[in-house]
Amino acid sequence: MNHLIAPSRIPYGGQYVLKLPERGMVGHGNNFEALLRSITEWRKANSVPIGLGFAYEVEQVVCEKYAVECQNSLLDKRVRRGRLTLAEVLRGTRVILAFKLAGSPYVEQAEAERRAAICAACPMNQDFPKPCGGRCGSLQEIVTAIVGSRKTLFDDRLKSCGICGCVSSAHLLMPLDILAKGVTSDMREQFAAVPNCWKQT
Repeated sequence: MNHLIAPSRIPYGGQYVLKLPERGMVGHGNNFEALLRSITEWRKANSVPIGLGFAYEVEQVVCEKYAVECQNSLLDKRVRRGRLTLAEVLRGTRVILAFKLAGSPYVEQAEAERRAAICAACPMNQDFPKPCGGRCGSLQEIVTAIVGSRKTLFDDRLKSCGICGCVSSAHLLMPLDILAKGVTSDMREQFAAVPNCWKQT
């Protein structure tokens, strides 16, 4: 089953919008609770009953339409979560830098935006300890060398991948065939368990 990662979060685009009168769901809201209130008002105005499974029913439809805002309820059982360490992030990002220095091309901007949207909403988009109060030392140099002037609309929401340890703003710019060289079989299994992960292909 799918469920929202953060029901109180404003989705990409600013709001949820459902126009499905045939399913009894017409409404909008800047978060899930606001959407539920809007649909509730519509149902009452149109004499559509509201059952005990109302919120669950709406959540499943929201996850169909806004998949990037959701995750699978089996994810916690299939992906081993843990706190990222600075050493893991440095190691993962250095792998990407090596690929970049070997002549790795950037993906197209549209693909970078698609990946960034997925990473920003991913449950494995994790922060990591920053002893200097922010990205520091060699890590900042690595990220700058990879990213350069490239930007996406989601940069302020990107952290690091909880599976491979890479800084997301950097690794989402790399072609999959290059990234695959630094991915272990264990990582591949975990990527496969994360809904919508662009590293599954």
